[in-house]
Amino acid sequence: MRVHGYSRPVFGLSTVRSRIIRKLFDQYERRLLGSGYNDKVIRLHLHSVAHFVVWIDLEDRPLKAIDEETLRAFERHRSTCKCLGTSRNRHRNVLSCVRRFLQHLRERGVVPIAEVRLQRARLVERFLQWMKVDRGVVESTLRSYGS
Repeated sequence: MRVHGYSRPVFGLSTVRSRIIRKLFDQYERRLLGSGYNDKVIRLHLHSVAHFVVWIDLEDRPLKAIDEETLRAFERHRSTCKCLGTSRNRHRNVLSCVRRFLQHLRERGVVPIAEVRLQRARLVERFLQWMKVDRGVVESTLRSYGS
């Protein structure tokens, strides 16, 4: 699939062996196209995500095992990347783009919700309870802290 206003293919995507990953990438592309982002932003997302999916395909990492540690490993990989045909963009937004793709996969039930997020939610809830009971903070402030 081609990005509207961008006639070249996404770098590296043709090397991905997994049909499932390709299908998920295509779904994400359609989501981005329908989101109202401009072509430059869509291109950054697609090239960033393509590099990530090429890397997880080369590493034989199962989709269900993708988590925050996988993203940290990908970030380390990017500093010495030698993946053929992928974008070598070193911009800090690349990881942000990959995180949004990971969220897309979580929303579709492909990747489990990170345990870290659940632990963080529990920690925030305990903090808010402490602020209310021990510090006497009002509800409007607690809502602000909790968001």
